[in-house]
Amino acid sequence: MDQTKIRLHSGEKVLFDKGPAILTDQRLVAKALGAEGSVETPLGDLASFRQSNGGQESRMTQGSQAIGGGAALLIIGTFARGTSELIEAILFVIGALAFLVGVYFVLSSTLRVKPHTLIQFQTILSEDVIVSFPGWDNPDAEELTRVFVRAKRAL
Repeated sequence: MDQTKIRLHSGEKVLFDKGPAILTDQRLVAKALGAEGSVETPLGDLASFRQSNGGQESRMTQGSQAIGGGAALLIIGTFARGTSELIEAILFVIGALAFLVGVYFVLSSTLRVKPHTLIQFQTILSEDVIVSFPGWDNPDAEELTRVFVRAKRAL
């Protein structure tokens, strides 16, 4: 978040300014999920926080490989018409399953929620301020929680 977008109060110091959040010794200014613009919350009104990981990694490569392998087994099965019916059935079932699993992986990878780290700050009014950082176990999210705990102790 851009520090120039907020006005510091007199005597206010910035403790953390990375990603979608700015934490000062008096308030949290965050580009929160589900809110237009930024949300300002006094530090004294923040009761607790919870950090969690969400989203899923892309399985596009595995899906493409499974589609290719399944298609290859289905093609081999069509050329194996002269062999026993058991071999034809096994090639068809394994090829079709691999192809379907590959299609599922590709579709789920295109429609997925990307990996992210959420920090959910709860206020004394039981409202939530949710800040999202890209990637699992984001180091900036870890740093924000450490700085937040120190700032709350200093109040």
